[in-house]
Amino acid sequence: MPTEVALARARMLADNLMISEIPDLRSRVATRLAELESSPESGRAHRLAEQISQLLDEAEGLDDAQRALLRGAVEYFVLEDDFEPGLQDDAEAIEAIISTFSDMGIT
Repeated sequence: MPTEVALARARMLADNLMISEIPDLRSRVATRLAELESSPESGRAHRLAEQISQLLDEAEGLDDAQRALLRGAVEYFVLEDDFEPGLQDDAEAIEAIISTFSDMGIT
């Protein structure tokens, strides 16, 4: 999937993110990871959860728009019925966000 499509999908799920919500987002990621533990994509799920955790570690240094995009990454990962089956599209969306943040000098 092209980067623009991946970012557009994450942006569809983007919403305001307050720093006080980060523990809840971490919990939701952990819950989703536990649900995927016995799936064939468990390894990918662990990598994505780790990438999201690293992004959440940076949340305080992000502006409102960047934090909203970060929420979009979390929501994309925890959503069971997203745009495509499996985690490939989740990985592409998260990679696109990481790339966007890296272009901004974040992460």
